[in-house]
Amino acid sequence: MQRTIRLFFVLMMSTLLNASTNWAPVVMGDITMFMPYTTKPIINTVISQYSPNATVSITISGELSGDRDWAGVYRVGDNNDWANVIAWNWVSNGTTELNLNQKPMPAGEYEIRLFFHNSYHMEAVYRFRVVENHTFGHAGTHAVSTHTEVADGNSIVYYPSDIAQMPKTPLIFFCPGFGNQNHVSYKSLLTFIASHGYSVIYAKDYYGDPNTFIKRFEKMLDNNNDVLPHVDTTRIGVIGHSSGGGDTFKILDHFSKKGYGANGRFLMSLDGWFAFGMNSDQMRNLPSNTNVVIQRYEHPTHPNTQDPRITLSEYALLDSIANNKKDYQVYNPATHGYPGGSRAYTDMQGLLKPLDALMAVTFKGEENAHDTALENGSDTPYEDGLEDVREIWRYAYRCNSHKNRAEVMEIDYCHEYNQPKVYPADTIFDDKTQANVAKPNYLDSYVDPVFGNKVTRITDRANQTGNSKPYPKTQVWNADQTLIRLGYRIYYSDNFSETPITTNTLIRGSLTEMKWSSYEPDVFYGIDIRWDRFVFVKAKINSDHTITYTDMPNATFMKSEYDELLLGKYEGNLDFQDNYVVFAGRKKDTNRVTLIVYHLKNNYGTTYNSIVSNVTTDMKWYVEDANGNFTTSGANSNQMFDWASISALGNYVIVNYRSKKGDPAQEYSIEQYDRHINHIRRLAEHGNHGDLGVDANGKEVYVQFGFGTEEGIWMYPLDGSPRTQLLPDKYNGGHVSCRNYKRPGWCYLNTRYLWNGAGVREVFALKLDDSHTVERFAQTHTSIQNSECVQVNVSPDGTQILFNSDWNSGSQADYQWDADHYMSCSNSERKIKIDTYHVKVGE
Repeated sequence: MQRTIRLFFVLMMSTLLNASTNWAPVVMGDITMFMPYTTKPIINTVISQYSPNATVSITISGELSGDRDWAGVYRVGDNNDWANVIAWNWVSNGTTELNLNQKPMPAGEYEIRLFFHNSYHMEAVYRFRVVENHTFGHAGTHAVSTHTEVADGNSIVYYPSDIAQMPKTPLIFFCPGFGNQNHVSYKSLLTFIASHGYSVIYAKDYYGDPNTFIKRFEKMLDNNNDVLPHVDTTRIGVIGHSSGGGDTFKILDHFSKKGYGANGRFLMSLDGWFAFGMNSDQMRNLPSNTNVVIQRYEHPTHPNTQDPRITLSEYALLDSIANNKKDYQVYNPATHGYPGGSRAYTDMQGLLKPLDALMAVTFKGEENAHDTALENGSDTPYEDGLEDVREIWRYAYRCNSHKNRAEVMEIDYCHEYNQPKVYPADTIFDDKTQANVAKPNYLDSYVDPVFGNKVTRITDRANQTGNSKPYPKTQVWNADQTLIRLGYRIYYSDNFSETPITTNTLIRGSLTEMKWSSYEPDVFYGIDIRWDRFVFVKAKINSDHTITYTDMPNATFMKSEYDELLLGKYEGNLDFQDNYVVFAGRKKDTNRVTLIVYHLKNNYGTTYNSIVSNVTTDMKWYVEDANGNFTTSGANSNQMFDWASISALGNYVIVNYRSKKGDPAQEYSIEQYDRHINHIRRLAEHGNHGDLGVDANGKEVYVQFGFGTEEGIWMYPLDGSPRTQLLPDKYNGGHVSCRNYKRPGWCYLNTRYLWNGAGVREVFALKLDDSHTVERFAQTHTSIQNSECVQVNVSPDGTQILFNSDWNSGSQADYQWDADHYMSCSNSERKIKIDTYHVKVGE
């Protein structure tokens, strides 16, 4: 016993000299003693696989002796003799390169061995591989098998036939293009991936819904088949083609949030489409350890019909991913269908070579694979001219041809790649002091002293004609925001000078209610009133600045049948996708409204030109006397029907009319119909200034001011959900514009006045949720008498607005006004030519 205690004492004293010594309790009968121990060192290579000429780097953690510790590279099977050392170095905790006495390392299995005290007694070991320099793009060494999951969409996994004898394989998700329901459409690509020792799951297409892909992928990984036990979900890749290429971002985001890909992940989008399921913030915050390749295809004799702004914008949003981990590639010659089919690998090298390298650098850490995968194209493809971005109307699949999805519409695919959007700061609607600003001269500017935005006067109505600003429900800017239309004149949007298009010849005078196309910058539509007919017309601005007018098929209405035919009666509009428009007609010698839905075209330019119409037997156009007689000679006071409009995404028709003049309970109401003119419900009991848009969740809504007991700004969802008060009516109602179709989730408004005549008049944006969030642009400096004339208009992307102002020049002598009676804007303009002002954020 004395000898044992003496030995323990010697051991204890020796270890006390080492401050890093750890102590473990040891129980001996009723006595607990603490015995010293040290942490066994752990050694690893930085990557799992090296090329023959590479320098091996290692990491060490745990307790070292601190006395000439070293590590060396050995072939597996060789003893520890010095003669067998291939490379070595002295080591400490952390990372060390074994670069001393470097000898060749032919392909094979190797070990890192750790020694203390300059000895050959091994303390730790780690095995790694050396492979010959990889020739990327060739078939792998594994035979390939498949497993089909019939229970959910016939999803299928391609995997190495010898998977049971292998370590777990990395897992790759594959999303096919639109309409591809069979994995055979991509057989060569799927087989190639599996031949290299990876498992790849194919799920058949479900356009624009990455959640369906996710559901099918997860079904393959639910432990009810033999897939999950053989895959390593810490190493994942996502590949997609066409519409599936757009889905890759959401799928990567979803599985990364589940913890997949912690040890390596990549994304490869092949001629991809919109990033369905993702907004710009989500795109900017994808995991930073992701390797990303975006490929686009071009062919000299078969030009790609897909707008490259889509993929350029997606690439530009990848802020969280460093340039050395992402690459934008354009492969020429290749058509859009290049990734598909059962073809020889030699015909697919533009895809297979970078893909092979991408998998090698992501999953195997092969340094020599990096440049082949991630340095083929450009980190700044637009600046480098990698893409030849043509005029938007030259593409069949355009950057603004989005589907009805809020997150897709939130991303500005037409401009994100080139310039970030700037909006006013989000804030609340609090009181601001009226600023004293001198009226600017024509084309002069000032900086709004309250909100800091540049305001420019763009008209001189005292000396100009034919350039009155359109009503707020009409889009002033063309599709690419290079032109603005004021009345019958067209101006350049950057300097507000009139274009040669209308300098000498105005827009056809008989054309009323002009509406810009949301897709084609040189196209607008309108109703042409001729001596014997009403015709819906397409106007095309030509390269020589002339305008060609073309009658649209099936859109001619003879005056022998119709006394009146209007495009919604001045407040109607095209939907945001140029699919539908509503006409309102009054048939000859009747007093009933006929609603007509005209199907203009689908998203990709195929013309349908079909019509659905219905005579609304309960909706009168004019006031009738006791005998049912009516007159068309009256002004607004004689009007029962006000306006009809298609909803923002084309699913509903909204009508504003009153059923009985003079009865407060029967004043204007807002009625909702479906696209086939079937009445759904009374949307709002009172009809005031409002517009149709899309809320923050992508739902169609109607937004309008309320008065009396309904004061406030109200949002009415068209899906039947309860209405929401967006903002208390602090400054009373003005006008509403939701024409910002490239920035859904907001509408733009102007305030008018308090009932007592006080209050600051301004223009602002209002978020369509319950947060009461506003973005404020500028004060309007409009008199109370002419406050009705402000009538804000908004650009498609929501960064610019127009408003009218008389610059406080109205007077009680010229206008009779009190809390209940005020002059209309049209009447006011007869006395004062009200000018238009432009505000752009960030200038």
